Amino acid sequence: MKTKISNRKIATTFFAISLLVALALAPAAVSAATIYVPDDYTTIQQAMNASSPGDTIVVRDGTYTENVDVSKQRLTIRSENGPATTTVQAANPNDYVFCVTAEYVNIIGFTVTGAAGSGKAGIYLVTTSSTFPTNSTSHCNISNNNVKMNDAGISLWWAPSNTLTNNIVSNNDCGINLQDYSTNNSISNNNCSSNNGPGIIFRDSNNNEITNNKCENNDGYGISLYYSNNNEITKNNCSNNNYDGISLSSS
Repeated sequence: MKTKISNRKIATTFFAISLLVALALAPAAVSAATIYVPDDYTTIQQAMNASSPGDTIVVRDGTYTENVDVSKQRLTIRSENGPATTTVQAANPNDYVFCVTAEYVNIIGFTVTGAAGSGKAGIYLVTTSSTFPTNSTSHCNISNNNVKMNDAGISLWWAPSNTLTNNIVSNNDCGINLQDYSTNNSISNNNCSSNNGPGIIFRDSNNNEITNNKCENNDGYGISLYYSNNNEITKNNCSNNNYDGISLSSS
């Protein structure tokens, strides 16, 4: 009987010691950080490079001349006081101002301008071949931005399940552009007016919701769909465009 009790005590003591050792060796939980530009880093790109998933990058008032590649997931990049006082303009006009290749990224509250090169966009969400389908550029939130004077304002390529809301997308060659299987996105409460082409255009992109957008005074269509099916278009104002307010082609 004494031997059994002794063995039980030894086993209990060994388990307790093992648990304490495991807890001591376990990595401490890292809380999300808030990084300020230009206080902590001079540029948004430097802040992004130094960030970890879950961090927030707050950009103070000013004009930042750079092209920002966002390759880390679960980041929030936002201005401190909104687009009226915070501008990001392309250092290289033949590149995107913001190029997002990660999921759960938020870009909020900037004036975004200067990506004038052919096919370039102020804000570009793209799933690259190296990450698809494991890490698609999805569940991003692009909101409260003023995107102007780019070839395309906001462009999605193979980018599903994102939210574009409350943006002003004007004076671009094209307002909002979704193409090549950009599906299940929500596009709502945007002002896509006074663009040189369409306000909003879809190519080969299905199952999107387009709600309560203003698409007026564009030189192209207000909203145009090519080979895009099962999209829900409701409560949009598409008036005074050079072509039809809403155009469906093979859709």
